[in-house]
Amino acid sequence: MHEPYVSVTEEFVDEKVIGRSVFITTLVPIETGEQAQEEIKRIRSRYSDATHNCYAYVASDGIRQSDDKEPQGTAGAPMLEVLRKRGASRILAVVTRYFGGVKLGAAGLVSAYGGCVAEALDKADCRRYVYSDVIDIECGYQLVSAVTQGVVKWGASILGTQYDERVVVSVCADVSDSAAIIDKIADITAGRASARVVRSAYMPMQSL
Repeated sequence: MHEPYVSVTEEFVDEKVIGRSVFITTLVPIETGEQAQEEIKRIRSRYSDATHNCYAYVASDGIRQSDDKEPQGTAGAPMLEVLRKRGASRILAVVTRYFGGVKLGAAGLVSAYGGCVAEALDKADCRRYVYSDVIDIECGYQLVSAVTQGVVKWGASILGTQYDERVVVSVCADVSDSAAIIDKIADITAGRASARVVRSAYMPMQSL
């Protein structure tokens, strides 16, 4: 099943101070665990002098988390829990800590690491991704308005329009709606427009 999920559209970095320690949260869109590990290496290199670089990720092929020498269960697990509660996937969260001399205790660490990820998700540009069909609609110039108004009314999103001898309007729609949309396009244009599914993929629907 291709379940919808939430992720960031691009890398996002947030910083805050808790108990004199500096916490830097980095959110990165990823697809696979291998890609996540490469991003973790990159971020650890960026903050190579940090006390801890803890992480959690949900990839298309698995999940993983690390406390990176913080007490067991106080960093990676609460970070992963936040991602799961938000319905996030294809996402990596790294929380970098520069220790400031004040110990937070187990409960304080859980609150700090989980809270950093939650706050970063609130601030970042997050989208809901839905497995969709990308449909190319080819029509004459006189039909563009009717086609674009129709697909929006039927719940599809317009990705772009190419103008040549004829116009190609690219839209994305939920896979369960695409067949009906193709039929409706044929109906409203009396068969003068052609529509076909060119690919299927997860597509961002809207900001949260």
